Amino acid sequence: MGKFAPLTFNQTDIMKHVIKSTILVIILAMIALPTTAIADEYGDAQKAVEEKDYVRALELIRQAIAKDPQDIDRLRLGAKIYLEMNILDTALAYAKRVHKDDDDIKEHVLLYASALIATDNAAEACVAIKKFRKGADDV
Repeated sequence: MGKFAPLTFNQTDIMKHVIKSTILVIILAMIALPTTAIADEYGDAQKAVEEKDYVRALELIRQAIAKDPQDIDRLRLGAKIYLEMNILDTALAYAKRVHKDDDDIKEHVLLYASALIATDNAAEACVAIKKFRKGADDV
């Protein structure tokens, strides 16, 4: 008692077949999934921000950034969410990366300046805004 009979050749073949069939079913099911069923943390984070559910937005944007840490849209949204949640060091880090990517975009400059001001770096925020204003008149 307590011992199992060893698998015979036929039982082993059956188990291999079952495993292969199961894998095939899983792959086919994944292929058949509509793209909307695939997780879209970035889009869901945007919706959570619109609903002012910043705790959920924070969780989702972390996942989105982890999937694509170079995506400027994700970093920009992340900076906004972190600012809203008063997690200032991370907000500033993301805002700085966004600003560094393209400091000619008004939204990038204002986001970076907001993060600088929130972290008691108002003088540096003024420098960033002044630099931008030299090339634009709509700030």
